[in-house]
Amino acid sequence: MQVRGWTKFRSWALATAIVSVGLVSPVTLHAQGSAADGITPEVLFTATCGACHTLDKATGQRLNRADWEWVMDDMESYGMIWLTPVQRESIVDYLVDNYGRNVPR
Repeated sequence: MQVRGWTKFRSWALATAIVSVGLVSPVTLHAQGSAADGITPEVLFTATCGACHTLDKATGQRLNRADWEWVMDDMESYGMIWLTPVQRESIVDYLVDNYGRNVPR
């Protein structure tokens, strides 16, 4: 059984770390380029999407390619992500290949 205060602290610390990565990483990753430059799609996804969302929320949705494209469009319309077309496609491919509708859990 966890102590409630510790759970809140751990959640706060994790959120702070994710936001910190999210504030720096999208700009850094944008400048560096794509997976071809040594950035894996998983790291790109974690740094970009994990800045605002729990990764379980994103990966648990099990969406198809069209749905993930819509999600990316939606996030871009809010100004939440700054990706090159190659980076965006890399993230969508990663999500569909690893957490798509037809991938076993």
